[in-house]
Amino acid sequence: RHLRRLRVNAVRTLEIDSSEALLAMVADGAGWAITTPLCLLQGRTHAPRIAVVPLPRPSAERTFYVVGRSNEHERTVGVFAGIARKILKQDAEAKIRHLWPWIRSAVSTVGATNHPSMDGQD
Repeated sequence: RHLRRLRVNAVRTLEIDSSEALLAMVADGAGWAITTPLCLLQGRTHAPRIAVVPLPRPSAERTFYVVGRSNEHERTVGVFAGIARKILKQDAEAKIRHLWPWIRSAVSTVGATNHPSMDGQD
């Protein structure tokens, strides 16, 4: 989608579901890939053998959601969302920024909520 916005017509040769496999193939010389910071983190064992560069603007973004049924364990879903956000903020962001310092401004954890217990607090 991002490439289409930039009017780049790249031919797809492979689609890989595993971040580890994707980065291993790139590290072994199979070509290049577009991926997300979390996928980079999952395949970080290959970091010394790959070059990571940002995509040209407009930038792409990824949003994660914790989903639960209405009126069923809503408080627990909110607590899980808060825990997930803390893990992403304190662990994943720090590791990504350590491996690729230029990515500092591109990775952030936003705490938007629509439920009072989303922060894990009442």
